[in-house]
Amino acid sequence: MRACLFVCLASAWIAGTARAVTLAPGDILAANGASVIKVDPTTGDQVVVTTGDHLSRALGIAYDATRGILYVADTNSDGIYRVDPSDGTQTPVASGLGIPRAILVDADGTLLVTEGGTLYRVDPSDGSKTPIGNQSGGVSELVMKPDGDVLVASAGSFGPDYGNDGAIVTFDLPGGASSTLVGGAPFVDPQGLALWSNYIVVADAQAGSLYTLDPNAMMPTPNPLLASDAVSLAVGPDDCLYWLSQSIGTISRLCPNVPSPSIVASDDLLPNAERIAIVPEPGALADDLVLLAPLAIGARRRARARRSSFAPRFL
Repeated sequence: MRACLFVCLASAWIAGTARAVTLAPGDILAANGASVIKVDPTTGDQVVVTTGDHLSRALGIAYDATRGILYVADTNSDGIYRVDPSDGTQTPVASGLGIPRAILVDADGTLLVTEGGTLYRVDPSDGSKTPIGNQSGGVSELVMKPDGDVLVASAGSFGPDYGNDGAIVTFDLPGGASSTLVGGAPFVDPQGLALWSNYIVVADAQAGSLYTLDPNAMMPTPNPLLASDAVSLAVGPDDCLYWLSQSIGTISRLCPNVPSPSIVASDDLLPNAERIAIVPEPGALADDLVLLAPLAIGARRRARARRSSFAPRFL
């Protein structure tokens, strides 16, 4: 009986249904193969939120803090799933998306999902999907700008120009027209993207650097303080920039007015993680927590206040 009880409990944990997980603003979510991991930003403790079932390569993660819903995009099963953190249950939301990669929750609860170079709008209530924009090459990550448009990191084409045509692209919503903000060298295969302290931050492990871009100049600047092997970026409610270094299985952060980065979590459940996301404050989009010009007058004043202490590290 004791052995059976142990086996049953172990099996339930592996299926992601044994323990209830509570998600709070600032918690880090990591996509790790067939699992989604919660990482405590203070202690670095890691716990499985869900694993197995529909998931075999979870890559996109988005948390709708307004409605308390966790969404996961799995590239191998071609689907989007709603995950209940209280028991790890996965419920299909949409299917037939090819290879869904990046996912974002809009202010009204609609999902924005990328497949290849196409941006889709997905209604989570019925799974219907509508293409709203397209650009050449695959989209690795997307973030919402304060003006409601979407910024994406594109790996470019996979033909003879691969390695020379990575780009940062804007999709204007709701129409979906795309325009390239900056492309080509030095970008090879940009994977991570974030808006932080009035800068665009781009992770390109293939190029061996993590870049900051001033939106007014659009000149990629390698940042020596940030990891060169970062593959995913996120900004927390604490205004800190977090990044995942896949090669060594660590999550690090750099906070405003702090001279150097620190490691938040490493090893344990993270060695194969490919993406991170951070639970935003209720009522906020994950990427509304940062500033990006052009901004409202009040936001511009806050941006100037931050630049006085922040800019020297990046320019």
